Amino acid sequence: MEITMTLTVTPEQAAAIAGLLAGSKPLNPPAPPLQSEPLPTAAPQPAAVPAPTAVPVNTAVPVQQEPLPTGIPTQARVYSVNDLAIACRPLMEAGKQPELQALLAEFGAPAGLASVPENRRAEFAGRLRQMGGQI
Repeated sequence: MEITMTLTVTPEQAAAIAGLLAGSKPLNPPAPPLQSEPLPTAAPQPAAVPAPTAVPVNTAVPVQQEPLPTGIPTQARVYSVNDLAIACRPLMEAGKQPELQALLAEFGAPAGLASVPENRRAEFAGRLRQMGGQI
C-alpha cells in the first residue's frame, strides 16, 4: 500500500521539514525582540506573504504482510487406528455403541476400527466429532 500526500508550505517550513527528515534537531526561530517604539496611527500595510510552495512528501512505508491463514487445511491429517479408538472410548462409555456400530457399517468396517479404510479415516474422525467425540 502506498500513501501519497501533498503539503503546501512556505520555503522556511520546507527547510524545517527537510531538516527534520535529515535527522537534525527542529529549527526554532528566536523570538522577535520587543519593540519600544510608539504605535503608528495609520493602518499598517499587510506584509507581503511569500506564496506557499507545494512540497510533495512521500511518506510511504513498506509494509510486509504475512500471509493470512486460509482456515482450509491443504492436507488431511492422518489418523491412526489408535487415534480413532481413543476418540471412540468416551462415546462407548456414554452408551453410543449402536451409533458407533452403524457408523462402522457405513464406512464398510463392521469388523471394527482396524478395518476402516486408511483413506477414509479423516472422514470417520469428522463423523466422530459430530457425535461428540474428542479427536
